[in-house]
Amino acid sequence: MPTIAIVGVGPKLGRALARTFGAHGLDAALIARNQAKLDTLAEELTADGITAAAFPADVLDRDALIQALNDAAAKFGGIDVLEYSPGHVELPTLTMPTATEPAHVDVEMHFQLYGAIAATRAVLPAMREAGAGTLLYTTGAGSIDPVPQVGNVNAAAAALRNWAINLHKELDGTGIQAAHVGIDVSIGTPAVPGFPTAQPEEIAPVYWDLHTTKRDQAELVFSTPSLLCCVGAGPSPPRRRRSPTSFLDTDMTRSTGTAYPDHDAGLCERIAMASMSFADAVRVCLTAKYATFSGRARRAEYWWFSLLYVIAAGAVLGLSFTTEAPLLSILLLPFAVPMLSVSVRRLHDTGKPGWRMFVALIPVVGPIMYLVAMAADGAPAANQYGPSPKAVGQPAG
Repeated sequence: MPTIAIVGVGPKLGRALARTFGAHGLDAALIARNQAKLDTLAEELTADGITAAAFPADVLDRDALIQALNDAAAKFGGIDVLEYSPGHVELPTLTMPTATEPAHVDVEMHFQLYGAIAATRAVLPAMREAGAGTLLYTTGAGSIDPVPQVGNVNAAAAALRNWAINLHKELDGTGIQAAHVGIDVSIGTPAVPGFPTAQPEEIAPVYWDLHTTKRDQAELVFSTPSLLCCVGAGPSPPRRRRSPTSFLDTDMTRSTGTAYPDHDAGLCERIAMASMSFADAVRVCLTAKYATFSGRARRAEYWWFSLLYVIAAGAVLGLSFTTEAPLLSILLLPFAVPMLSVSVRRLHDTGKPGWRMFVALIPVVGPIMYLVAMAADGAPAANQYGPSPKAVGQPAG
């Protein structure tokens, strides 16, 4: 039976790829770092009638990655399709282009480009001998249309894209297809309110097309379910500006750090939240978390909404003086609940209980203690109030 090896498989896009290719008769070799999650996914696919097996490996451990692919080839009799889409286990260092140092890009190059090269070298000789095969490489669309907030990550992703398209050119006429897939949407759930979203089941057929009917294409860019751009198929539609997101949630993790809890913490929203804007904070506080007193809030969320509250209070105070109607202060009530809730979540982020906000009532020193607490950086790891808001996002693949 033909086989697809998915490097960096996760419960979103990776699982959808296994099901899509499995529905067409391909077995699935699941490669990622977490053995337990791989076993669970393999069991789910088996229950769906798809032959699947787990091969744990870390993308940064080249020997382990190559061994996993060799083991998969030995078990299934070869690998016909390789799909490479590793995802970070924790928020990587993100740098603007002017602040980027060589080391900032180097770590991403090892994670994205060098891992892809190692995986390819493990499977390509057998494909050459057979005169057939497919090599697919996935990145966020920042590899094509970069955004400054993730300059170092985009640089490495662009390198992988460049290499994949060049590989397509080299292998033209050999029977082996090589192509890049750029994903310009959040997968499953919006990374930030209003950001375009697609379900993994909508994206997975793109890979099947590249393997079957579009083998002449070096690249497909998935923007929305109704907008698909490709290299070699005429002019592409105008590209919209994006937020610094569009990443994958997979389980091909770094050798250190805490693994995603079933990928309920994807990279896309973590990057968006790393550069949370005033509008983002207002939307979160006034809609999604209007009266949410549980969980955690990072500093940007608290201070941006506090700014809105101060502006609103100033406007109401000004109107009260000019109209001689102090009761206009009732207009602040809709802002009071989210202001209290975000304050509680901000304290939670630093490991303190919500009642600590009342220290502000202590004369003289109270307000100072309160401001210091609100300005403190949150705990980088999960605490008793939940995971860090810098590491919580929506899955992308």
